[in-house]
Amino acid sequence: MNLNNPFEIKKPEGYNRLLADWSGKGPKLPKEEAWDILDKWLQNTALDNNIFHADVADAMFRQVQSNTAIPFKPHELNTGTTTINAVDFDMGAQRIAYFDTDTASYHYTPGINTAGNRGWTYRNDGVDIKQENGDHYIFHIEDGEWLQYTVSVKNEGHYQFIFRTRSDSARVP
Repeated sequence: MNLNNPFEIKKPEGYNRLLADWSGKGPKLPKEEAWDILDKWLQNTALDNNIFHADVADAMFRQVQSNTAIPFKPHELNTGTTTINAVDFDMGAQRIAYFDTDTASYHYTPGINTAGNRGWTYRNDGVDIKQENGDHYIFHIEDGEWLQYTVSVKNEGHYQFIFRTRSDSARVP
């Protein structure tokens, strides 16, 4: 049901309250509300209603045969304004499309405890991504980490780049 599968079943509104009810960690839901949540969840299991995770499919099939990076989303510079979200970096293996110091969760290996994607959202790569107010952003950036982007430039010319960042401690020089 999560981002580590090629297809993710969307959790309907109230799903976490239903789980809390069932586990005894939350209030008992009225029968009608519980059935409504389950019905919406059942509708979301239809393939057309799933969220497709191209990065997971790419990792499972293309990346095992190729050490190249490909765009996660098309990025085209033109005469207008182009926005490239940091979370839309190229798809590819660690050290090919990105580098993250703790790219996977190794908490079952004795003496090693890394987190992988600490925000557990948007992509299945090891890059730390959070969601806040519907927006996804990169966080927990450590020295030496990097992301690669493929950008198509249709018209020759000079372009101005503006970086919008959010950080409590870091600066872009």
